Amino acid sequence: MINLYRLPTNGGKRVDSVAAATQPANLFATAYGDLRRNLRRFNPALFFAGVLLVFLAQTAQAQSDCAGGSPALSGDTIRVCAGTTINLNNLLGGDTLGVVLNFLSGVNPVVNPSAVTPGVGINVYTVIGTNMFGCSDTTSIIVNVDPKPILVGGTFNLPTGVSVSLDSLLGSLNVGNLLGLDIDFIVNGDTIANPAAFFPAGGTNVITVIGTDPLTLLTATTQLVLNVCLPPVLLGDTLNLCLNVGASVNLDNLLAAVNVGNLLGLDIDFLLNGTPIGNTGTFVPSVGVNGITVIGTNLLDPGCADTTQLVLNVSMPPLLVGDTLTICAGVSVDLTTLLNGNLTGLTIIFRLGGINGTNVGNIVTPGVGVNLYAAISTNGSGCSDTTSITVIVNPAPVVIGDTITVCAGVSVDLGSLLTGDSASFVNVFRLGGVNGAIVAQVVVPPVGTTIYAAISTNGLGCSDTTAITVIVQPTAGLVQVNTNVCAGATIDLTGLVANYDSLINPIFTVGVIGGPVVVNPALVSISAATTFFLVTQSPLACVDTTQIIVTVNPAPIITGDTITICAGVQVDLRSLLIGDSASFTNIFILGGLGGTPVSNLVTPAIGTNIYAAISTNGLGCSDTTSITVIVQPVPNIIGDTITVCAGVNVNLSSVLSGDSASFTNVFLLNGSVVGNIVTPGVGVNVYAAISTNGLGCSDTTTITVIVQPVPNIMGDTLNLCLNAGVAVNLNTLIGGNLLGLNLNFVLGGNSIANPAAFVPSVGANVIVVIGTNLLTGCADTTQLVLNVSSPVNFMVVAQPVTCTSESVANADGTLVVSGVPAGARFTFSASGSISGAAASFASSQPVLVGGIIVANLTNPGPGGQVYTVRIWTSEFCFTDKSVTLLPTDCACEEQECIPFTVKLVKRVL
Repeated sequence: MINLYRLPTNGGKRVDSVAAATQPANLFATAYGDLRRNLRRFNPALFFAGVLLVFLAQTAQAQSDCAGGSPALSGDTIRVCAGTTINLNNLLGGDTLGVVLNFLSGVNPVVNPSAVTPGVGINVYTVIGTNMFGCSDTTSIIVNVDPKPILVGGTFNLPTGVSVSLDSLLGSLNVGNLLGLDIDFIVNGDTIANPAAFFPAGGTNVITVIGTDPLTLLTATTQLVLNVCLPPVLLGDTLNLCLNVGASVNLDNLLAAVNVGNLLGLDIDFLLNGTPIGNTGTFVPSVGVNGITVIGTNLLDPGCADTTQLVLNVSMPPLLVGDTLTICAGVSVDLTTLLNGNLTGLTIIFRLGGINGTNVGNIVTPGVGVNLYAAISTNGSGCSDTTSITVIVNPAPVVIGDTITVCAGVSVDLGSLLTGDSASFVNVFRLGGVNGAIVAQVVVPPVGTTIYAAISTNGLGCSDTTAITVIVQPTAGLVQVNTNVCAGATIDLTGLVANYDSLINPIFTVGVIGGPVVVNPALVSISAATTFFLVTQSPLACVDTTQIIVTVNPAPIITGDTITICAGVQVDLRSLLIGDSASFTNIFILGGLGGTPVSNLVTPAIGTNIYAAISTNGLGCSDTTSITVIVQPVPNIIGDTITVCAGVNVNLSSVLSGDSASFTNVFLLNGSVVGNIVTPGVGVNVYAAISTNGLGCSDTTTITVIVQPVPNIMGDTLNLCLNAGVAVNLNTLIGGNLLGLNLNFVLGGNSIANPAAFVPSVGANVIVVIGTNLLTGCADTTQLVLNVSSPVNFMVVAQPVTCTSESVANADGTLVVSGVPAGARFTFSASGSISGAAASFASSQPVLVGGIIVANLTNPGPGGQVYTVRIWTSEFCFTDKSVTLLPTDCACEEQECIPFTVKLVKRVL
């Protein structure tokens, strides 16, 4: 009997095999009509060969007779699974006692019929039995070997909220393995009703897959594991750090400080400017702004990630080095001058005794010994540095000078006049004080009181200064005096003698020593040449004698003039003298003989100026007269220096001060007359101002106008594609010459506090920028327009095509996205990347309702087709993601097998 089976039909339900004897007679015709289609599941050649052998064997046996009687053999038909070992002897029935059996597989003998492992399909074994009479009988054993189904499972990482086709996922792992199998998908013990559109839950979905062969009822089991992304949540932060150059930070600790519990189960990556940071435990940030991208990936849900930023604003502490200074006691020190480094913008505190000592000012007078000061410097960023300053104070000597009185011509040892601890020191003596000329230690002081400064220096280089006073009495050493007087003059003989007041009992006589005594030597009338003698005694009893010879000379005759001039005019007073003064020496005194001496060239003050003129001839005789100079007033104007910005009009009259308001003013620039209202060019402009009063007197001054250039800053309109919360540095977006400018950024009437880390809003950010020159105060204004759009973090899934009939795949594949905002547009490419004309916003299309980006995709070849989808949130902001459309294997039309029985009844002749 041959059993044929119907393959699954009608919704995949299995039809069990039924013996032909129990089926209606007309089933045979139906089964035979379907036989050719079903034979592809068997071996057609073996099948018909086995059937033919059955007919031939039984026919031959029916037509021949054996004298001794032929054995009667009968074979069996069984169905087993692939890999089963069987004993053919057990499948043989009939008369086998004393019969020699030979088993053939086709034309080849079966070596060990008790242990045969048939191949998949229909295996026909011919059995020939020969008895002791040489008579034979032949039969067949048919073994139908069914293959075991094979299923391959796998793991898939999927986005949240998207349905998947379990059939497609299984098919991508089992190319050709699913033909003819009933597939059931079971999750949590329940069969999935619609596996073509299954919505997995978040996290791990374990789906049991059971494949059943409807012919053999054999099953294979595997698993599909769907990991549905559960994105983690990361928190970023902006941290202000104070670090030396080369100092490192631990990025893991910084991130953990703002993500309590958020990092469990995450794989964390840190990127700087798109490049992964190798050693996050000892990361060395740059001075300034370090924008570090942090990506946290869920280890349990591969592909699930969140991104944030750690912004490290790094400032350097001030780097100062203290110095060591050695000074002498009593010297004041500015501790600031002992710091080496850049002190600009620093706040510095000094403490005596070290970091925990007592606060002191920067100007100190340290005590003798070693003085240790701590200098704590803090910059505008709050970063501090500490260094030490050492001031070593050496003791100074203490010396005291003496006062002595000596006679003229006596040598004095100045060193012997010092008392104190100067003996072992180096002594320097200066005449008249510490700034006088250096003299030797042994001196011969002049008559009178002489003061010497004594500077004594010890071995440590410290000095003390004192004064030594030497009083020298006159001695017998008067000098002869020759003098000239004019006719009729009265002279003072005492005034002609040096140190007269220090003389003891001075006596003047006329003609000779011992001659007539001059009663009043301070007032002597001279009419003719006369010789006087002086006899005196010093305090040390030294007598001195000298003579005074008086010669009488004639005097000149002069007359003065009167003139009127303008203020500021210079006058030569000599030109106003009339008489015989031309060849004489002239002296002029303002205000009369008791006034102030002036030169012959004067610029008299406004009003009447009277000068006494004293004209002296070559003999030393003089005459006196007066000169009157009447001075008219001139305008008193004063020019000023002002600084303005380029383009400003200046009223030059308003820059003049003084009494010029009612006078006539003329202004000149480089010798050319200009109006009083001017617009000076950039640079230094010097104007001459001439003011004239009603008396015709003028005054001249200069006006300096310094014109500072206006800074030139340039704004721009920029399109930025930024994630929410991402900051930009506005300072780097402004063009023009920014050197020395203070930039103020104003948004909505309010100044932006931190333009270096400005977080713009989505949409248009219109920022007014004011650039002011810090030195001149001149300003320029422009606009910076930031059009900001945020990229979208979307999900895209490729839905494979479905099948219509045998070997026909529908062109109904789709690319489905989720997480796309309203109004977004898209572009897609089947080349794996988007470039050329397709990459422009103008070529993009609106995203369809429901999230389908592309429909009617054809079934790809082996390996699938990569599609790239670009989602635009604006004409300049887009995100690209790629997805693979897997091929769908459309099997041939479902096959049917109808069981029937071919039975040959042995006919007895």
